[in-house]
Amino acid sequence: MGKNSKEYTAKDVHEGFMSLYERLNNEPYQYNNGKNKSPFPFIGNEIKALKKLISQNDIYEVLCAMYNAVSQNNTYFSVINFVDNFVRYKTQHDPELYWSVLNSDNPKVRQAWLRYNILKSMWFPNAKQNSELKRLEKRFEKWKDEKT
Repeated sequence: MGKNSKEYTAKDVHEGFMSLYERLNNEPYQYNNGKNKSPFPFIGNEIKALKKLISQNDIYEVLCAMYNAVSQNNTYFSVINFVDNFVRYKTQHDPELYWSVLNSDNPKVRQAWLRYNILKSMWFPNAKQNSELKRLEKRFEKWKDEKT
């Protein structure tokens, strides 16, 4: 998926879903292309469902939810399952930032993201932790602005 994320079509997202599924589950994504008589969902229905989902939601929300859905399900999980349960897999973070972090090759970014999530989940952070959280938030906002 070499395009800019905002230019993705339903077909691009479907290809991304298939490659993500294969990478995380170490097996090919099964679908029915109309010729193979398989019991799996027909690819045309999957792309049609994705097209409708993309038209109703931000592309970054869809991409992040797709990542969350595939990574949280270790058994067969289809595009149709994803579209039907989209709300369940939406991220609570800024979707554009979350997608940038997921696609970053920089281990420092991933490490900072992990630390950010740990600090966000603390019930009673002390002053030092609060200042570290604010520093990380500013750093991520600056990094996101540089990426766009």
